[in-house]
Amino acid sequence: MATCIVFGAGAFGTAMSAALARSSAIGRVYLYGRDRKVIDGINRYGINERVIPQVGTHRLSTDKILATTSLHDLPQTASSYFHAIPVQQSMAFLRHLEDAHFPLGGCPYVNCSKGVMLYEGNKLMTVSQMFGHCLGLKGHYMALSGPSFAQGLLEAAPCVMSLAGGNGEVAELLRASQGIFIEDTPKLTVEAVEWAGAMKNVCALAYGWVEASLNCNTAAAVVTVMWRELFGLLGREDESSRYSFFESSGGLGDLLVTCSGGKSRNVGYGRDVAEAQQREGPVATDLTARPTVEGLHTVKALLSFYGPDRIPRTSRIIEGLQGLRDPAAAVANALRAYVWGLSIC
Repeated sequence: MATCIVFGAGAFGTAMSAALARSSAIGRVYLYGRDRKVIDGINRYGINERVIPQVGTHRLSTDKILATTSLHDLPQTASSYFHAIPVQQSMAFLRHLEDAHFPLGGCPYVNCSKGVMLYEGNKLMTVSQMFGHCLGLKGHYMALSGPSFAQGLLEAAPCVMSLAGGNGEVAELLRASQGIFIEDTPKLTVEAVEWAGAMKNVCALAYGWVEASLNCNTAAAVVTVMWRELFGLLGREDESSRYSFFESSGGLGDLLVTCSGGKSRNVGYGRDVAEAQQREGPVATDLTARPTVEGLHTVKALLSFYGPDRIPRTSRIIEGLQGLRDPAAAVANALRAYVWGLSIC
C-alpha cells in the first residue's frame, strides 16, 4: 500500500488528505501543518477546526490520516508528496525542506497551489520555479489543477482534475479515490497548468467586482479579455498547450466553477469591493488586504513585473477595482480596446 504526504493543513490540504485516504491504493496519509492546535484536533477528533467556516464539519479518517507539525515525524520514503502551501509562503517552505535535507528521493512532488509571487523584487515565479530554485530538492515535479473546491473533495463529490508532469502512478493513486477522475491530457505542460491557475484567480477577482458593479454580461466579457491577455504572456511556444489546457477541466472547468460556484474567495473579495464602492464612492483598495485571497497577490506581482504597458486591458480593469477609475469607464475602455484593437487611453 502506498504512503502519501500532504504539506499544508489549510482547507485544501485537509480535503486532499481526506481524498487520498479514500483511495484503495493508499495505506497511510501524513498531513503536515504548523498550527499545533489544528494538528491535535485532527489527530484526536478528525476535525480541522480552523477550516470549519469554509467547508463545514467533516470528520477525517484518523485510521489512515496522521497529522504532525514536525518533519521528523514523517517517513523517510513516500510514494508521493502533495504541496498545498499558499504560494506566498511556498518559497520559505521549500527552503525549509531543503535546509532540513528532507529526502524526496526523486519521488513525485505534486503542486496543488495556484498563484505567482514576485521574488527579490524582480523575478516572477510559479511554484515549479521555486522548486527548481531550491537545488537541494530532488523530486519529480508535477502540477494538479481542476474544479475542486475543498468542500467537494471532502464530500467525495465527483470531480475531474488535470495532472501535468507525466507520472502514471500518481494518476492511478488519485483515480483509486472515490470521487476523483483524472483526465488524460498528455499535451499539458506544468508551466501552462500553473500559469492558468494563477491567472484564473485574477480573472475571478475581476469577475466578482464587475458582476456586482455592473452585470454578469459585462463580467463575462471582462474575463474573456483578461484570460486572453494574461495567458498570452506565456508566449507562442506554449500556444498548443494553452489551447489544450483551456479545453481541460483544469482550464475551462476550473474557471467556470470559480466564477460561478459561489465559494471563491477571489470572487467574494471582488464583490465586497464593489459593494463598498457603491456605498462610499471610489475607495482605495489594498491589493494585499486579505492574505488568503491569492488573486490579490498575483495581480500585484503581475503589475509590478510587467507594468501597465504589457497588460493594458487588465491594468485598466484593476484600476477600476482599486477605486482609481470609475468602474463603467474603466471596463468600457478595456473592452473597446480589445474589440477594436485600439490603444488604451
